[in-house]
Amino acid sequence: MMQHILLVLFCIFFCHNSDDFSSTDRGTQSGFLYLKISKIYTNKLTFSIKNTKGESLCLMKEGRIYFDSVSFDLIEEDFKYRERLKVEVLEPEYGLLIFKCKQVKKDVYVISVNYQEAYIDRNKYEKLLEFKTLEQYLLSTYPIPSSLSPLRITPSDIGKVIEKYDQYTYIPLEVTGDWIKVKTSKDCYSGETPPKKDITGWIRWREKGKIIIKLAYRC
Repeated sequence: MMQHILLVLFCIFFCHNSDDFSSTDRGTQSGFLYLKISKIYTNKLTFSIKNTKGESLCLMKEGRIYFDSVSFDLIEEDFKYRERLKVEVLEPEYGLLIFKCKQVKKDVYVISVNYQEAYIDRNKYEKLLEFKTLEQYLLSTYPIPSSLSPLRITPSDIGKVIEKYDQYTYIPLEVTGDWIKVKTSKDCYSGETPPKKDITGWIRWREKGKIIIKLAYRC
């Protein structure tokens, strides 16, 4: 009798968790969400971000961004509204507006704005958005080594540091755990000419779950 009861309880527990895990509305994926801000500006489109109460946190419409009754030019006056729209990256002049995405759900993206949770309608704005995983995000940047996280020959904290690493610009090649493999860029460099030979190495980009290097988003 006791074995029968335990079997029934096991089935109930297993079936419940299985359904919950497979739910398309559960939303567990996190990463970064890119908004095609130049497309909104050029084509005079509308885009809205909602707060947790379902109210408009900000509205982009016809080349302007609205915060309640106050509005600014979306591209030309970004310096005026930066404090009202704190996101991961805000460089509208270069077409860059990147949100930290906490969850991808069936109908909404759960993002971070002003260090708080906010929402974007997936179905309504899908063509204006591009989601990237953490790895895809890192591979789309220009990682910048520093004295705290120098360029090393091997992906190890005791790996030999490559000399004069701070004189060049790097592009990412692959991400392995907390390390990112990079090489010198032939198209983006700070001196008069790029290095004669490619310099390849590893940078620790994360430590104790936090990103510890600076990332550039354009050359």
